[in-house]
Amino acid sequence: MFQLVFKTILVAPLSALVDKFFRSNLFSLKLNRLLLGLLAGISFTAVLSGCALTNETSKETLVQKPSVQSDKTVESLNKSEKNVANSPLLDSSTMFEILAAEMLVQKGQVANAFDILYPLAEKTKDKGLVKRVFQVAMATYNVTNIEKATVLWREVSPESSVAWRASFLLSLRHGQLDLALEQWQTYHQLSKAGLESDLITSAAKVAASVPKEQGLQFFNRLTQQYNQAWSAYYALGMVSAVYQDPVVGIPSVEKALDLLPKSEREASSPLLYNLLSKLYLMNGNPEKGIEILTSYVNSNPNDLLLQERMARLEVQAKRYEDAERRYQAIIKTEPKAHTSLLSLALIQLERKAYDLAEKNLLAVSKEQSYQSVGNYYLGILYQDSDRNELAISSFEKVKSASYYVDAQLHLAEIYFAQNKSKESFAILDSMQLALPADQVKVLRAKAIFNSAQDKYLPAVELYNQVLKIEPDNTDVLKAQSLLLYKLKRYVEYEANLLKVLKLDDNDTDVLNALGYFYVEQNIKLDQAFTLLNKALEIDPSSYYILDSMGWYYFQVEEYDQALNYLNKAFSVEKDDEVLIHLITTYWHNKEFNRAKLLWQKYHKDFLQNDRVQNLINELESEAIK
Repeated sequence: MFQLVFKTILVAPLSALVDKFFRSNLFSLKLNRLLLGLLAGISFTAVLSGCALTNETSKETLVQKPSVQSDKTVESLNKSEKNVANSPLLDSSTMFEILAAEMLVQKGQVANAFDILYPLAEKTKDKGLVKRVFQVAMATYNVTNIEKATVLWREVSPESSVAWRASFLLSLRHGQLDLALEQWQTYHQLSKAGLESDLITSAAKVAASVPKEQGLQFFNRLTQQYNQAWSAYYALGMVSAVYQDPVVGIPSVEKALDLLPKSEREASSPLLYNLLSKLYLMNGNPEKGIEILTSYVNSNPNDLLLQERMARLEVQAKRYEDAERRYQAIIKTEPKAHTSLLSLALIQLERKAYDLAEKNLLAVSKEQSYQSVGNYYLGILYQDSDRNELAISSFEKVKSASYYVDAQLHLAEIYFAQNKSKESFAILDSMQLALPADQVKVLRAKAIFNSAQDKYLPAVELYNQVLKIEPDNTDVLKAQSLLLYKLKRYVEYEANLLKVLKLDDNDTDVLNALGYFYVEQNIKLDQAFTLLNKALEIDPSSYYILDSMGWYYFQVEEYDQALNYLNKAFSVEKDDEVLIHLITTYWHNKEFNRAKLLWQKYHKDFLQNDRVQNLINELESEAIK
């Protein structure tokens, strides 16, 4: 049976939308200040820049890369001017050049300032100037400058722990693991913060600036060296979370929990369990996460971040009632937890509790920063409940870039369903799209609308435009394949399906579609059998794959085998195509009475299908010929 299934939705289905907001954290945790930099997605240069490296304390300072030097960066750089100006090792000529460089810093021309200051620092070896050069190098966001300044600072001030910290990060970036470990040991020996602090600070730095492979190798080695230190495993868990690797992170944090001394449990357990909850949200096994976390979560009802993550796990596990109760408890404790209120509304929307969802979404949309998202989901609610005028009004209020394109797609969908295709295409044509992902969405929408109007050629061309952007988009390849089949462009149809199978050789829809195509055309029957057999191994109860295999055996005239598969298919689904195949096979197997009895029993169930109604006459006419 030809059954190429693909999704023609314009935007994510409601069930997928429910999860969209279960990725954000609602509440700031009162963490140890060593951890504050970890969850921010800061760049390598930001990790190494400004006070983050020159400040000997563990406090994190994030520097945002500007297109033009920001006043904040200039202000930060200016803090160290006096230390350089007061140095007794610098003569008047050198001081004049330094002042000229500082004027360039004031103007935001830090690269030019570095070009002046670095040779002076290299020549004078003045510690204050060398440190200043390092600060300016950070502000240039030039890795070569940073490396030169780091090497010079380490040479001139080998007692500086921060210089060694910058060094091990640079070595790790270059894949020099052993050297990085040696430099880390020097950093740790010079640091006054202690092992726990150094490991956690290093985890924050490494996760934000070092590629995954080197970062995980580095902390794996540190856990081997400090195998009784809970903070070593915690640090490995921290970088694993940033690298999106729960397979490494979960056992690491669980090991840290095992090693955590009783004296530190009250202070550090919240950090460990919150990190563990974050990793389980990535793991794809929410039930296991719920099992592991339940006892601690129930014992700490006021840890709202952990409660929120538990609710997200419950959503992942489709325990919607549990998640709903938990979100209600969060909101009761913290009435301004607007993201939790939104999440609660989405769960209610998923279970079609429209009145409750509407009430909560209206409350959310009153908050300025939530207006677009609130109105977007109100639009979803109204559209899903067939209140299209309200849906249109809500979608038109969506201005945020994150939701604007999807809101416009929904508007186009509503107008198209109202037979207002002109308005629908006008909306799609009016959007100015910079992001390829948004371009794909709009092109697919146009293709879907053209297909619905039986304009197959324009739809095929629109899908070609999508495939230029995303050549391996299997959903688009399958959608286009269906149109190619309708246009009888069989060579292209076959090529599309073969490409999909190269990308995913377990796609049962495509295995069946291509196998049935070969059977239907009575070509490549050996390949057809291989494709259909694999599809059945993956999904043995699929009635349309059973039908396809039955029709394969019909084509090779093994009618008993054909009847076996076709009867199985018809027992699963009373489908008109299967009925046609089953009656035809009985007829060709000389079981005429059985074929007629089957037709008499079921033909009235398919009055819309002319082929079913005329099947016996057709078979009898073939017999006369």
